Amino acid sequence: MNHFNTLFMKKLLLILWIILCVTSFKSTQANTVANDTIAKINFTVDNSLSAPGWDNVFGGISSPVTINNGIIITISGSPFKSGPSGEPNTVLPAKVGSTYNFLASSNNDPVILAFAGLDPVAKYTFAIFSSRAAAGTSGDKTTVFSIGSQSVSINALGNKSVMLSIPDVKSSASGSVELTISRPQGQAGYINALIITKSSTTFSNNLKQFNDVEIYPVPAKNYVNLSNLPVQSQIAVFDITGKKLIETANGNNPEIQVNVKSLNSGTYIFRIFNTSSIIRSYKIIKE
Repeated sequence: MNHFNTLFMKKLLLILWIILCVTSFKSTQANTVANDTIAKINFTVDNSLSAPGWDNVFGGISSPVTINNGIIITISGSPFKSGPSGEPNTVLPAKVGSTYNFLASSNNDPVILAFAGLDPVAKYTFAIFSSRAAAGTSGDKTTVFSIGSQSVSINALGNKSVMLSIPDVKSSASGSVELTISRPQGQAGYINALIITKSSTTFSNNLKQFNDVEIYPVPAKNYVNLSNLPVQSQIAVFDITGKKLIETANGNNPEIQVNVKSLNSGTYIFRIFNTSSIIRSYKIIKE
């Protein structure tokens, strides 16, 4: 009898342990803080030095440039040039760490990278790699990166492993952030790579619904159809400068049609968000 009771208690404890684990897992899934990499940008020379899995931006390229997740980069200020003379062995893949865009010593103004299409309620971390091979050059290659009141800097000469970080970056209400790149007078400044991660509280059920959203046709001419929307969603349309052009809502209807007849041909960002402040951005081409 005692043996039976012992087995019974062991099984009961096992069942209780399983129930506890499942409950804990569901609770974790229901409300999680996720750090999502939304962009990995390789500032490089040309297609021959493009890195797989990265958004490759070439020195001297005309802006705006549309990259992953519908993010649009506009380059202003002094022009970017490019070079393949980064350190050959760094913490990043070879075609990322060893190539760069740079601000030439002959240009006095900084470079300004404006990012549009970001989530206005989220916080971001901008991780930056700046490197110039030590062989064959000298001087002060200190490069300064600034967003709002935050600034970080590094002497890029010979850098193989140090990643700079600008945390807790919030975009403007229109979803834009400006990164300013500068350097000492008469010297050059370098950027090899930029990784943008987003930290946001999400809810699994709503996140699944957003992953199922359908937007068509692409490209669009007069109307854009959205289906499988979460109820009580807001839909806003922005141009590549971050200016809001259209705003509407779907109420309790999982489908909505947005009239884009008045928009000029070009690239636009559709941003969808609901009462849980979950936002998704989609790039749409208007014919």
